[in-house]
Amino acid sequence: MLTSPGDKFLNWIGFDHVASLTEVHLHAMSLLSEQIHVPASALLENPLRFIELLDKHKIVYTFGPNFFLTLLRDSLIAAGASFNADLSNLRALISGGESNVVATADDLTQELRRFGLQGEVVRPGFAKGLEFANLGTCIPGIELRILKAGDVPAKVSEVGDLQVSGPIVFDHYFNNLTATKESFTADGWFNTGDLAFVDASGNLNLTGRTKDTIIVNGVKWSSTEIETAVEEEGIPGVVHSYTVAFPYRATNSPTEEICVVYAPAYSTDDDHARFETATAIGKTVSLITGKKPDHLIPLPPNLLEKSSLGKISRTKVRAAFEKGEYAAFEKGDTDALTRYQNSQFKAAETKTEKVVQETLAQLLEIPAADIGMGASIFDLGITSFNLITLKASIERNIKTEVDIPMSIMLVEPTVGAISSAIDVALTKPQEYNPIVPLQPHGSKTPLFCIHPGSGDILVFIALAAHFSTRPVYAIRTRGYNPNERLFTSIKETADTYAEHIRKTQPEGPYAIAGYSLGSTLAYEVGKVLEAQGQEVKFLASIDYPPHIRHYVKHLDWIDVLLHIAFFLELIDEATMVKITPHLHTLGRDAAVQHILDIGDKERMVALAIDAQKLGLISDIAENFRVNVAVYDPVGTVQNLDVFVADPPRYAANGRADWRENKLGRWTDFSRTETIFHDCPGIHAKMLNTPHMADFAKIFKAAMKRRGV
Repeated sequence: MLTSPGDKFLNWIGFDHVASLTEVHLHAMSLLSEQIHVPASALLENPLRFIELLDKHKIVYTFGPNFFLTLLRDSLIAAGASFNADLSNLRALISGGESNVVATADDLTQELRRFGLQGEVVRPGFAKGLEFANLGTCIPGIELRILKAGDVPAKVSEVGDLQVSGPIVFDHYFNNLTATKESFTADGWFNTGDLAFVDASGNLNLTGRTKDTIIVNGVKWSSTEIETAVEEEGIPGVVHSYTVAFPYRATNSPTEEICVVYAPAYSTDDDHARFETATAIGKTVSLITGKKPDHLIPLPPNLLEKSSLGKISRTKVRAAFEKGEYAAFEKGDTDALTRYQNSQFKAAETKTEKVVQETLAQLLEIPAADIGMGASIFDLGITSFNLITLKASIERNIKTEVDIPMSIMLVEPTVGAISSAIDVALTKPQEYNPIVPLQPHGSKTPLFCIHPGSGDILVFIALAAHFSTRPVYAIRTRGYNPNERLFTSIKETADTYAEHIRKTQPEGPYAIAGYSLGSTLAYEVGKVLEAQGQEVKFLASIDYPPHIRHYVKHLDWIDVLLHIAFFLELIDEATMVKITPHLHTLGRDAAVQHILDIGDKERMVALAIDAQKLGLISDIAENFRVNVAVYDPVGTVQNLDVFVADPPRYAANGRADWRENKLGRWTDFSRTETIFHDCPGIHAKMLNTPHMADFAKIFKAAMKRRGV
C-alpha cells in the first residue's frame, strides 16, 4: 500500500477536478489523514515552492500533471546543487490528466533522488522506452477493447477506438438520452473517444483523442505529439504550456491543415524575435509531420484560458479559430513577418551569386527570387543527400575545371558567403577552419559535433535539423583540401579543435559530442577545455569505447578501406568480411577499384564517390588509425554520456557485451556518474534518417538532464 492512516497529503488542484476531489481529498478523508491545500498560482509562479512544502509538511502523497512536472524539472536543473530538501517521506507523486512524457518523469525522478527520494516516486503509469507513459492494465470491475474501422478488433500495438465496459463503468448519462445513444454501442460498451493500443505486455497506451487527430494527405498526426514537441524544444519566444495544435479543413480542401496557436513571450513590436519563434516552431512541427503549420498564430494568454488543472480546451480554441476570432491576430502576425523578411532580404548581385541562387532554385524547386543572399542552404532545404549534388551542379554551372572544396559549402553556409568563398577559391587556396555551422540560430548552449574516423561531417546534418533553438557546429578534419596537411597525433588534433571551439564560443559551459572515433577526440577536447578552467557541461560518446588501440594496431590501409566502404554503405558487413582476404592480395589502386566494381552504384553517385575520393577518405582514416594505435586514454572529465547502438560483429558479442564490457569502461574516465542511453540501429547507421527522430529525442533529453 502507498498510503496509511496518518500520512499527509498535498493538493494544489481545484476541487472541480477529479485529481483533487478523489485522488487527494476523499483519499485523505478515508484515512483520517491531514491534507494541505495550496493555491495553484503560488506553485506555478515558483515551482520550487512545491518541493519546499513537501519537505516542510513531510508529505507522503501528492499530484501534479505533466506540464507542472516539466516546470518542476526545469526549475530544479536551473537551481542546481545549491537547492536542498528532505523528501524521504514522499512515496507518490501521482500524475495524470494529460499525456505524460516518460523522459520528463525519468529526468524528474533523477533530480528528486538527491533529496532522499526512494524508488520511482513519480507515477504516471511509468513505461520506459516509450515517449508517453502507458496506463497499465485494467483494475477489477472494468475491461477494455480496441476496435478499428468496421468494429474489427485491433491486433497488438494496432491503434483503434478505446471502449470500456464493466460493473464500475456508468451505463447512461443522467436525463440525456441523446448523449447516451451517441456514447454507447449497441452491446453496451462506452466509447471513450480516445485512440489507443494495447502493447505486447497487455498495457494500455493512449495515442490521442479521436477529435484531436490531424489527418494530412491520409497520414494521421497527434495534436498532443505536436504540442509536446514544441514545448520540449524550449523555444524562448513561446510561453510554456500555452501551445495548442488542432486540425482545420477549409471548404473544398482535399486534406486537413495543421493549426498551431501559442502565447508569445516576446514584445509585440519585436519582429526579430517573432521571426525566430515562427521559424523554430515551423522546424519543430515539420520534423514530425513533414510540413510546417498552415496556420501559426500568436495569441495573448488571456485568450487561452486554462482549467483548474492547467489544461487549455483544444475544442474551444478550434471553435474560436473557425469562427474567425483569431483572424486579426493571424493577419497582424503575417504582416509583421513579411515586413521583417523584406527588411533582411538581400538580392543576388554578382555573377557567382546568381549562379548559386539559380542552382539552388532548380535543385529545391523553389523560386529563385525567394532566395536571399543571407539564407542558409540548410534552412532552404539542403540535406546530406543533396549537398553533394549541389556542389557538382554549381561547378558545372560556373563552368570551372577547379574542384570546389566541400568545406566552402559548409564553413559559412549562406548563399552570399558561399558565392564569395567560391570566387576566392578560384584564385587562391582556402584557409583551414574546422568549424562548420550546420544550424547557427538560437541562444542555447551551442553543440559541437566531432567527426568519425572518415573525417566527414555530413552525418551530423540530419541531427542539426532537430535543434531549432540551439546552434549546432560540426568539426571537420584537415586533409580534404589540397593545402591541408594531416594531423600528426591525437593531441595535436584535440588542441586544434579546442582552439577553434573557443574562437567560436570563447567561454563555457560547453556541449561536445563525438561520433565513433570522434568520441576519442571529444574526450580529449573536453580535457583540454577543463584544463583551461572551462566547464564542459555535456560531453558525449556516440557509440565508441575509450580503449581502442587493440582494435586498430594490427590493421593496415586495406582494412581501413574496407571499413570506410562499409561505413559509407557502399558494401554491407557480410560483403566486407567475405572480400577481406582477397583485398589483402591487391595493391592500393586495385583494391579501391574492386570496391567500386562491387559496391552500391546508386550510393556512389549520391556521395560522388570515385577512386580518387575513396582513396583520399581512406588516407585520412588511415592517418587517424596510425595516431590511435599509439594512444591510450588517461585522466578524467567531469561527466560523460554514452549513446549505445548495436555494435559491428568484430567489436563485441552483441549489444550487452558492447555496453557492459567495452563502452562501460567510460566510467573510469568520469569524475561523476556516466549515463548510458540505448539507441535504435547499428553503429554505422544509428544517425541515418530512419533512426534520427528517435535518436534526437534521446540525445536532447540527455542534454536537458545535464542542464544545457
